[in-house]
Amino acid sequence: ITFAEDSYTFGVLDNEELFEIPITAAHTMSEDCYIGVEVIASESSAIEGVHFGIESHTLKIKAGAQSTSLRIRGIADAIPLNSPVEIKLRLILDEKDATRDTKTSITLQRCCPFDINSFEG
Repeated sequence: ITFAEDSYTFGVLDNEELFEIPITAAHTMSEDCYIGVEVIASESSAIEGVHFGIESHTLKIKAGAQSTSLRIRGIADAIPLNSPVEIKLRLILDEKDATRDTKTSITLQRCCPFDINSFEG
């Protein structure tokens, strides 16, 4: 069980959008599998509760399934323009379920809304 990618970059436009980070298993689960998600604060420039929120620190891959998703929300008002913040995450698994490195890096970049109808240039 691991994150589908080693790193992700998301443009944060507002405080409402949820971003999904896929977590996959090498095989279909024969029973429900619970996974913990840890923010590695010492390796992150983003602060949970200030720059982002995690919907749940405990995830489940259901029996018969091979994946789930972690959902995070960027807090646009707290992310400076032109100064992205980074989150380092680690999955907490039973040793038997760890297939490779269980860390990922997420970059949140604040973006300005874009309307093609009002664009000049």
